[in-house]
Amino acid sequence: MHIDVVLNIPNYYYNQNLLLKFIISKENTFAFRSTCSSVEKTNSPKINMLGSTHYTCSVDTATNIMTVNLKPSGLAIQQSFRFLVGMRNPTVVAQGVDILVYAMQ
Repeated sequence: MHIDVVLNIPNYYYNQNLLLKFIISKENTFAFRSTCSSVEKTNSPKINMLGSTHYTCSVDTATNIMTVNLKPSGLAIQQSFRFLVGMRNPTVVAQGVDILVYAMQ
């Protein structure tokens, strides 16, 4: 699954890491799987892939939370990001399920 994020933050945030937490809004529905990474989006609007020195991405399958740690160097390059993460579908049809994104320093 691709998750696109567009940040609108002032440039004084570029001197600290920015932590993004992705949380599924309803339990026992969709579940993140194992790994995640920055990938390129080739159609409009284009998003460049971040090099591995500019971020880390991890999935905690026990809590079902994906965490991205954006380093200042990555924030200085761009403020639009695309992440690829595996997703397990629920066994029944789930409606009204969102991915909540929290940003913190």
